[in-house]
Amino acid sequence: MTLAEKQVLITLSRLSDYDKGADAVTMDAFCRYFWDREKCDWTGAYESLAERGLIKIKESIPYITKPGSDIALKLTTIRNWDHFWKTGMDSPAIREYCKIVNGMDLIQDNNSDDAQRRALIEGLNLGPEMNVLDPGCGIGTLTEHISDLTGARITGVDFSPFAIDMARQRTDSKKDGLTFLVGDMDELELPDNTFDAIMDFDSIELAQGMTKALDQLRKTLKPGGRIALFYQVATASGAAKNALEPDNNRLSEYLHKSNLTYRTQDFTQNDIAFQHRAKEAAEKLEAAFLQEGNIRKSNNMLANCEHYIKLYESGRMRRYLYIIEG
Repeated sequence: MTLAEKQVLITLSRLSDYDKGADAVTMDAFCRYFWDREKCDWTGAYESLAERGLIKIKESIPYITKPGSDIALKLTTIRNWDHFWKTGMDSPAIREYCKIVNGMDLIQDNNSDDAQRRALIEGLNLGPEMNVLDPGCGIGTLTEHISDLTGARITGVDFSPFAIDMARQRTDSKKDGLTFLVGDMDELELPDNTFDAIMDFDSIELAQGMTKALDQLRKTLKPGGRIALFYQVATASGAAKNALEPDNNRLSEYLHKSNLTYRTQDFTQNDIAFQHRAKEAAEKLEAAFLQEGNIRKSNNMLANCEHYIKLYESGRMRRYLYIIEG
């Protein structure tokens, strides 16, 4: 898919989210705001997308289709993550934020800290000579850290070519212990019976189809292998009291139907402390983010942790580590 086609799909998807039409005036205004200097020449993009059924054109106005919308969602996700990693590598404020909140400067955007990392390592009993898969590895800093700690050989997979390129460049001297591949959890192309363990820090929920992604991940496990993943459970106001239990959610339903044995560890209190730490760090570093021109990122961080804190305070969220026997 060309850059022009990607930009058209993302634009039509965003306008659809805002319930706005895609007439020429609206498209032009949105592009000036959203793409600015990134916008390329879109000549021929509408026609090629229409031929593939990703958009339809009616009375000269383009509309995104369901298949096009699915692709646009993934493209938008990749773009957002790439922006975070590019910004993070050049941002002292983001790196300091990670030190305070995650306990290390790994340019992370997940909820893991030292306690959670240690629990996952112990749950999988990671050690030398083990082959481990890390789906949704991003730029691989956490992958690298765990490989260094345990001696395990880890394969990191991510849907962002930019992230994988950064991971490969940074770990070029560690090829014996680290491999990084471009791949998609929704369409995972890895050989069966390959890995002793799979580690997942908040990535499985990014898959468009969690059940399908878990099916594919399980196929890559050797007999007797394990999966360790962190999973956040949230409920709507007024939901049943047992809706937050570790055996009563989408993930556990899948595990039961698949006749898989698992155990859980409750990290709710740990994550509450994490979110308060994140809020304090975002407020403390606000001036540094502003000076860098990253105040939007700072505001997003603050809004996210305040949202989580409200969910926890209202008793509508919990966080668990699942150790699954494959």
